[in-house]
Amino acid sequence: MRRSVLPIALAATAVAGAGVAFALARRSIAIRAFREEFEAAPIVSIELFGAVRVVAGDVEHVHVWARIVGHKDTVDAYRLEHERDGETLRIHAPAIGKGRGLTGIAMRVVVPRGTRVRAHAVAGAVAARGLDDLEIENRLGPVAVRDVGGTVHVQTGAGPIAIALTKNRTIRSVDVTTTAGPIALAVPRSFAANYEIDAHMGPVHAPASVAGGVPVRIRSGAGPIAIAVR
Repeated sequence: MRRSVLPIALAATAVAGAGVAFALARRSIAIRAFREEFEAAPIVSIELFGAVRVVAGDVEHVHVWARIVGHKDTVDAYRLEHERDGETLRIHAPAIGKGRGLTGIAMRVVVPRGTRVRAHAVAGAVAARGLDDLEIENRLGPVAVRDVGGTVHVQTGAGPIAIALTKNRTIRSVDVTTTAGPIALAVPRSFAANYEIDAHMGPVHAPASVAGGVPVRIRSGAGPIAIAVR
């Protein structure tokens, strides 16, 4: 009995076509890195669909390094949006370009010391170091904060949160909220805090509260909460 080679030929054609399409798709993807500089402002607000790392440094302006991946047409024409609104410098990294969207964007932002920062991410890792009066909102992705002062506010929809406080920075308050994900807070031995912890699901490990101490409020829908003294 003779077998037909037609199905095999059709399958081979389909595989070859897929390979060509993949190769064309690869050629249409581009990576672009660029840097921008903005006038300093008391408050810097950052909004993006991607990952961002914000640090304080000995600089006079706001410096942004961005790396974007996407279709070549979008990458070549991509620009960050920014505006000054009173004391606030707003930096927005659009998620979708005209015609074709981005595959991903990552930013590193350096602000002058003492700048208050508000970072709002839709999806991606958010990291902050050396800042004062910090506010982070991340719908999906991890958040890592260390060496910060003033007020610290972190809220996520889902993703781990790690915050490390140091003894050389003055903290006025800490407010952390997540719908799902572990929360890890490291505090120095000299840190006297009045803890308010609300955990719906997951174990809690925390030191004793100190009446009149720094208010620390932690709320979790699901996931462990661990506060370590170091």
